Amino acid sequence: MADVTNVKSIGDLAWYDIVSVDCGGSFITFMSTKWQKVRHIFLVCFGLLALGCATTDQKPDALTPVEPVQVQVEKSGPSLYQRMLAQAETLFNEGKLIAPEEDNAYIRYRALQLLYPDSRDAQSGLDAILVNEIDVARTALENNRRRQVRAQLKILEQRFPSAPLIAQFKKNMAQTIAAENTKRQALIKKEREDKPRIFLDADELAARSDAAISELAGIANKVRATDEFIMIYARSDADARWVYQKMRDAVPGYRIRADIRIGEPSVRLLPPLD
Repeated sequence: MADVTNVKSIGDLAWYDIVSVDCGGSFITFMSTKWQKVRHIFLVCFGLLALGCATTDQKPDALTPVEPVQVQVEKSGPSLYQRMLAQAETLFNEGKLIAPEEDNAYIRYRALQLLYPDSRDAQSGLDAILVNEIDVARTALENNRRRQVRAQLKILEQRFPSAPLIAQFKKNMAQTIAAENTKRQALIKKEREDKPRIFLDADELAARSDAAISELAGIANKVRATDEFIMIYARSDADARWVYQKMRDAVPGYRIRADIRIGEPSVRLLPPLD
């Protein structure tokens, strides 16, 4: 905007003045007579004022809208807890509960429990492993695989010390074995009372004596006459096969049909097979 107060004469040529007007740092210079001086100044200042007002009234250009910047936040992956739990569950579903020793579900669940003592997932996993292994041991016991059962119990007692479920299973196992022994003794007693059954001298049999061979020959001849089926009992498989061979030697050409069992040395006569 022009500074209308900064109006001065910079020269005087007879009847003329040289006038300079400050317009915001730029000067407008003109000549005028003495009586025109005031009029020229007025006109110049008025024009400059109008120009300044026009400039001031102009509205600023509209701002160009700026599109918002979308910041992508990466989703965080599973936590350490979730990863450990997933690894344990995978091994459990694969049936690797307590084996192999270097990596199994028990190891994973136990590590999770040590790191997160209040983890219900870890405790539930360990409980499920114990229940499953006890079921396996129970099945083995029912199939008379007692050696396998004892080996499995030894591992479980190391993994789950003082677990009530193990104590209960051992109690049931002892009762089952006692009942089987009682049943076996009763069966042996009954077989001894059954007729016809011929008991062999265990010492003579072990010595492979002539007396034992003679006795077996007599039984073989009786069997050939009646065509009976026989059950051979002996203390070992080798003893039972020796008995059978000596009976066959006593009746050449006749096929003695027999079966072998471990028990008190004897020969039991049974009805002929159809």
